[in-house]
Amino acid sequence: MDQTNTFSATELASLNAKLKAFDEETGSQIFVLMIPTVQPETIETYAVRVFEQWKVGRKGIDDGVLYVIAKNDRRQRLEVGYGLEGAIPDILASRILNDTVAPYFKQNQYVTGIDKGVTQLMLLIKNENLPSKTSGVEADTFEESDLLSMLIILGYSMFNRCICASSLWCSCFSSISTGFC
Repeated sequence: MDQTNTFSATELASLNAKLKAFDEETGSQIFVLMIPTVQPETIETYAVRVFEQWKVGRKGIDDGVLYVIAKNDRRQRLEVGYGLEGAIPDILASRILNDTVAPYFKQNQYVTGIDKGVTQLMLLIKNENLPSKTSGVEADTFEESDLLSMLIILGYSMFNRCICASSLWCSCFSSISTGFC
């Protein structure tokens, strides 16, 4: 979901198709959320809250990833479900954000950076020994009340904007969050 109008309609459709195909193939879910800001929250608390509200991953397996990009805050974070902590430990999540995605973000190539990061996440998840999609374990599905909660969160974020003076990406204290310095 892109609330910053960074993706063209074609680019967004391509990313959504890629994510849906991965979900259908593996059962694991990767959600991408690009918003202007998470203020007044930190990206860590915001990502955890959205991860829990959206129920990312299959129930009982917890094999989902939420990738949050707060564009105006110049922050990004991967929230990884417990079932994928072996496949995507903090050190690999940090490398994806810092070494793969951040160089593209520095050049304002957000779509390419996100695509490269998502591709790396998919490769790591495919190498993990998880129950198959056909094993009878299903992911939680969204209902109308979930969508309303999601829109409230996004609406709140859009009304709380801030400006960062720098244009460079750098590492932050958390190994799975990065941001602009």
